[in-house]
Amino acid sequence: LDPNAVRRDEVEGSTYKKVVREMRKNPFFLKEQSIMEKKGLIQVRPSFDVSATREQCIAAPPIAKAYDLITNSVFEGSRNNKYYVFGWSGLLSQKRRRKEAVRLYNSLIEERDKLIDLGFEPKIRIISHSHGGNLVLNLGGLRDAMDGEWNTLPEENNEEFLPIKNDFKALLNSLPKKEIAMVRGEQKRFDYFPDKPLLIDEFIMLGAPIQPETAYFARSNTFGLVCNIYSDEDRVQELDFIS
Repeated sequence: LDPNAVRRDEVEGSTYKKVVREMRKNPFFLKEQSIMEKKGLIQVRPSFDVSATREQCIAAPPIAKAYDLITNSVFEGSRNNKYYVFGWSGLLSQKRRRKEAVRLYNSLIEERDKLIDLGFEPKIRIISHSHGGNLVLNLGGLRDAMDGEWNTLPEENNEEFLPIKNDFKALLNSLPKKEIAMVRGEQKRFDYFPDKPLLIDEFIMLGAPIQPETAYFARSNTFGLVCNIYSDEDRVQELDFIS
C-alpha cells in the first residue's frame, strides 16, 4: 500500500487495488464477511443451514435469519422483510466510493420499482459497517449534485467544500443515460445518470469513520432517520488516517 497514492486518491492500476481484488477471491477472508467476493446488490435468503451457505462461505444468510427472528419477536408479528447485501471494492478512495454510490443508488431504485410493480410498498433500511457508511452517505451527495442546491453543506467555510462539489458534478457529467449503460456488463450497467429520487427510510451506521467529505450528507433529504452507532474504545475506527 502506497500511502501517498491513497492520499492523492490515485488507486486505479495500483498494486494496492490488485492486492485487494485478489483478497476478495480468497475463501479465508470470506468466512466472517457478509459479502466480499461478489459485487452489487444481491438478495440474501435467510438460513441457518450451513450446507446452504458453505459453498459461498459468507455470513449473510445466518445473520439475516437471526435478524429476522429477532425483528419478528420484538414486533410480535410477521414482517415481510427482504434482505440484500451490497458488494463494493472497499478501496480507501473517495472517488471509488462516490462512483460505487451511483451503482448503489441505481440498484436500489431498480429493485424498489420491481417491488412496487409486484404490489409492495417497500421501505428501505440500510445497515452499514465501517467505510460502507461513507459510501452510503454519498447517496446524499448525489442528491445534492442532482438538485444543484447543496443544502446539506454548511454555508460558512463553503470554499473548503468546493472540491467535493466539483468531484460530484464531474462524476454526474461523465455518466451516460440509462439506456446506454444498460447494454454494458455486470456492475457497469448501473453506471448511469440517476433519473429518479430515492428515500432511505432508515440508515444505520456501525463504526463508521467520520469524515468531513461525507459527514454533512447525513442531513440530506435522501435519508429519513439516521443513526450512528460507535464505541469510544473502537480503535480500528480511528486507524484510517490516510483517507
